[in-house]
Amino acid sequence: KQMGWAIALHGGAGGIPLSLPPERRQPREEALRHCLQIGVEALKAKLPPLDVVELVVRIIFISITTTPYYVCMYVW
Repeated sequence: KQMGWAIALHGGAGGIPLSLPPERRQPREEALRHCLQIGVEALKAKLPPLDVVELVVRIIFISITTTPYYVCMYVW
């Protein structure tokens, strides 16, 4: 039986407020999409889930330094 997976990135309470001007909000959203894609590709390549979380967290902290983001991974 093949295991399933899901990955979620979030910025906690109000990580990217809609009230932010588009020029500040859009780069954050793009960076999260980029990090999510890296995580998806790593999971599809069958990297161990904990390694994928570490990889994505490292990229988030490099990409987005002004807001704390969190990564959750579920494997079943």
